[in-house]
Amino acid sequence: MQPNEAQADGQVLSAHHDPTDRGEGVPECRKKGSRPDCGLGNTALFILADELRPVDNLCDRWAKQAFDWPARRSNPIYRLIKQAEGAALPTGPDPMDEDVAILDNKVIAKAHPALYEFLEAWYCRGGSIAQKAERMNMSRTQFYERWKCYLSYIRGRLHGEGVQI
Repeated sequence: MQPNEAQADGQVLSAHHDPTDRGEGVPECRKKGSRPDCGLGNTALFILADELRPVDNLCDRWAKQAFDWPARRSNPIYRLIKQAEGAALPTGPDPMDEDVAILDNKVIAKAHPALYEFLEAWYCRGGSIAQKAERMNMSRTQFYERWKCYLSYIRGRLHGEGVQI
């Protein structure tokens, strides 16, 4: 293993550049000792490891809280416009939970744009996995592998930010 690689769930994750650099550094995943995809499918590929399930749930909450209408209603710009008009402002709980805000502001916002693009495709767009993969110019297998890789990456970044998940 190289100095800039980390191991997670039998995979070697390497970031050739700093992932916080928005121009480069998409984490690269490869299975240790893996062979190229022969198109036959591997049922283990579609099973998410237990340690990644909470990250998947957090990303799902991120998609709902960042893009659903009630959260958008509480957008600071919306609030300023409504306040200038003299309208009543929406009340209630904060639009984002603390862990979701850390994911949004400290992990996704500082990562390579490819991470955001993938998370948006996986969690926010409709369609089957095959359709989503096709839109991202990947095979279904590659799409699942990238999903697991990014969840591992997010888990590590969250741990770096002090969020134990």
